[in-house]
Amino acid sequence: MVSLSSFNIKKVSMYLAGLMLLCFLHFSCQVLSASGLYPDGNKDAQGACSSGVDIRPTTTGCVRVGAIAIAGVDESGQDSDIKVMAENKSVCQFGQDAAAFNVQESKAILAVADGVGGAWGDSATLSRELIGQIIEPSNPESTEEEIDSACKEICPDWLKKCLEAEKERNEKELKEGKLTEDEYKLSQENNNGEPYALNWAATTFNLVKIDYHAGKCVVVNIGDSSMMLLRKDKDGYEDPYKSEETMHGENWPCAISMRVNKKEYEEYKKRKAVMGSGQAEYPCAEYTKDRCASLSFEIQQEDIVIMGTDGLSDNVSSKKIRTTVSDTVVGCDPSKKSIQEIARDIARALTVKAYENSKTPRGKPDDITVLVAILK
Repeated sequence: MVSLSSFNIKKVSMYLAGLMLLCFLHFSCQVLSASGLYPDGNKDAQGACSSGVDIRPTTTGCVRVGAIAIAGVDESGQDSDIKVMAENKSVCQFGQDAAAFNVQESKAILAVADGVGGAWGDSATLSRELIGQIIEPSNPESTEEEIDSACKEICPDWLKKCLEAEKERNEKELKEGKLTEDEYKLSQENNNGEPYALNWAATTFNLVKIDYHAGKCVVVNIGDSSMMLLRKDKDGYEDPYKSEETMHGENWPCAISMRVNKKEYEEYKKRKAVMGSGQAEYPCAEYTKDRCASLSFEIQQEDIVIMGTDGLSDNVSSKKIRTTVSDTVVGCDPSKKSIQEIARDIARALTVKAYENSKTPRGKPDDITVLVAILK
């Protein structure tokens, strides 16, 4: 006759309880997986993706930005003046163009802007300030809300920033001998005797948000700056997705505009006369936003995002962009060249091509800015 001690009975009971717990957890994971809360039953998949660990490298939800580079040159520059940069959250400016990016754990924000040259105000300052605000989002629900939020942030200090930028440029030109002392004094204000910021300043704008968790890219475009997605095919690269231009007419792009209300400015001048320039509160500016074009699509590994101002698109065709990227990427030895170096090579190659073409009889001289992002 076999007798069981109380110790053995406890061990058997604990074993059975553990077995029941494992069965329950397995059933729970199956239910959660079927409901879509934990894709493939892997509850850590999205968290690992956002922290940069490839648990499921072939899953769309884990595709993320692997490298970014910005290249550009202003219209008056030389081929040797082309600069290539890749610093996160740092605004790059080439003439009236500006570009920047902000790569975070769960998403990436990329933006390019082109100050409208025909505007009477300080469009270079507008493109730079707007880019600087857009890459510091307060996590609104949509990209259009981010643009509106950035514009509202600029409005209160618009006049002050324009006057500071104007003074800085004029002081530089005075030192370089491009302005005389008398011209320098007059240059702080335009021919109407008012600050440039009172007049209309405008910029085109292209914003890209890549959501790692959703595996999607959302694009909002205002004007004739551009975004195109390149994806590998058997012959090199195809461009399945492109942003749509929004135009009022030929050579008249839609834009974001900014100006100071003249009535508020008159009140500011009265306050300034009483309180002094260091005490009087600057008047708030107002902005308008023209028609936007939006685009959304799923991303894949090895996709390449190409963004540029019209200095790129007016001088390099889509076909030539594809072949230039293909020629730059094909033949690269991954053991000798990093993904960041490849992004820089593409950005520079496209900028050089646009610059060279802009100097031909059929070209269009302009500031040129190119942003390249490679997904992995």
